[in-house]
Amino acid sequence: MTGDPAAAKTITLRSTLANIPRFIYNLYLHPLPKFPGPACLAFSDIPLSFLQLEGTSQYRLRTAHEKYGSVVRIAPRTLSFISPSTWKDIYGFRNGRAALPKDPKFYNDMLLPDITPTRANDDEAVPIRRAMNSAFSPKSLLGQESMIVGHIHRLLGQLRKETYHDYLNKISNNKAVDFRKWIIFSMFDINSDFGFGEDMGCVAEGRFHEWVRFVVEFFYAATLIYQCYKFVPLNELLTLFIPRMAKQTDRPDFMHHFVASAEKEGLSLPVIEAQASILILAGSETTAVALTGAVYYVLSHPAIHERLNKDIRETFKTAEDIELKTALKKLPYLDAVVQETLRTHAPLPNGFTRLVTDKGGAMTVISINNYCCNTATENYTDPFVFAPERWFGDKKYASDNRNAVQPFLVGPRNCPGKMFALSNMKLLLTHLIWNFDMELDKSTKDWHVGEKVYNSWIQPDFPVYLSGRVK
Repeated sequence: MTGDPAAAKTITLRSTLANIPRFIYNLYLHPLPKFPGPACLAFSDIPLSFLQLEGTSQYRLRTAHEKYGSVVRIAPRTLSFISPSTWKDIYGFRNGRAALPKDPKFYNDMLLPDITPTRANDDEAVPIRRAMNSAFSPKSLLGQESMIVGHIHRLLGQLRKETYHDYLNKISNNKAVDFRKWIIFSMFDINSDFGFGEDMGCVAEGRFHEWVRFVVEFFYAATLIYQCYKFVPLNELLTLFIPRMAKQTDRPDFMHHFVASAEKEGLSLPVIEAQASILILAGSETTAVALTGAVYYVLSHPAIHERLNKDIRETFKTAEDIELKTALKKLPYLDAVVQETLRTHAPLPNGFTRLVTDKGGAMTVISINNYCCNTATENYTDPFVFAPERWFGDKKYASDNRNAVQPFLVGPRNCPGKMFALSNMKLLLTHLIWNFDMELDKSTKDWHVGEKVYNSWIQPDFPVYLSGRVK
């Protein structure tokens, strides 16, 4: 059965005409027209939703910020900020609590249960965060180093199998490895082992676990759900299709430390169970995105690659010498590479929405867009140049607003797993560069250009040639 094109056009026309008064109100009579921004975004929520569903909103918003400045109206009741000074205003502390409430349409009940710290109110989130802080303490993380290193060694072994026919004699099969895929495998194995006490076997089996596929697709689903919540009752149509996740373990890992603290905080079993799933959702894909970006930027800049090689291989005479304490403290250039990666390729580019309510009860959605903030010419010299030197006090970059980079947020709702993520990134990068000589496949030229975003970057295949280093 085919539709009637004439009837469809009539319905569309009537709908448009019916909304003209609202469009006029949004453009001229709404409280926000005093803020600059493109009229094509300000008249309705539809244009921004379309760009977000298309995965390209970050590029359009950056163009708007470059034209209109540090505060831009990007929808009828939505403002985007890129000034570093607004990080604390929007996400920082106010009277011991979060400065502003979260946007319930973004942090909705179809996305995550309200027993997670992501959606819990301020009072409920405090004991959860205290328990999580204990699980992510430096002492707890150091206690997990052997587990992390074990997974890294397993990854290195699989990469060798993928790359060589005869590793000892350096006979190469001249095969490029999809680095993106293997980094995803490793990050999900590490995070699931840390959170559940059992890894997903992705690296060992060389394939995606069904849970991993779900989490990767979850980021697009989160974008879709957010748009549906903007246009009620579309959200009701998706209710039956969004899975819920929970799992538990009692091994001496994240859950071991978390449960011990959670019991002291009086947290219920469902609250405890929900946190390990959040660990995987929040930590695996985002860390894999950042790691893949770091490898790309390092390999595509020979001078940076050469310096990092030199630093790592001179610091550690053997692979066994690579330890978390030394990787974190004795490699300042690695720190700069990671920080520059988080600037140019922030894993969650579009930021996190908060609400401001005026005296009349009208609500405005505000956020800092990481991509726009981190690549703004008002914040950085040559913002699209990958330059770790800007974190070393290079005079060329003396005017940079380096505190604009906040990939883990600030304030009471910042990411409690920051050190765990950074430790994984630095430890894995150190082992990769110490063990392998790496070269990009020619197909990776401009690999990062035009990447789409559904909460996180959707990265294409990333073929890299590996060979065992000459020691």
